[in-house]
Amino acid sequence: MKKNENDIFIDGKNQAIQILQGLTQEERNRLLGLLRTKNPLIAQELESRSHSFMDLLASDNESLKIIFEYVSAPVIGIAISNIPTEEQRRILKLLNRDKAETAFKVFRSRRSTNQETEKAQNKISNVAAELADRGLVIL
Repeated sequence: MKKNENDIFIDGKNQAIQILQGLTQEERNRLLGLLRTKNPLIAQELESRSHSFMDLLASDNESLKIIFEYVSAPVIGIAISNIPTEEQRRILKLLNRDKAETAFKVFRSRRSTNQETEKAQNKISNVAAELADRGLVIL
């Protein structure tokens, strides 16, 4: 909460999620395990929201298919711009033909900045976390 101009607003939960996303799976599990002993509810929420886009790529095709149903084709096209070609193909094959063609056109026509790519990947990660919270996918 910002009290005056000199105060700094810190959103601890989002910062914790960003930190967790930058860790290896082993480091993330260790920290979440320690947190789970102190506050299981916060640990559970952070765990569901801390999966990075690259973590999602390890998910099974059915889970990814469900996740990408809730994401627009342009966002997918931008998000896949910096991942290995095999993974790009895998994702595009999971989409219906029209969505895959649109995502591919966006991917081919744009030279996305790292910031745009990261924003698109974070959007997909957030969608995945929401779907996991609703029990529609398992991450």
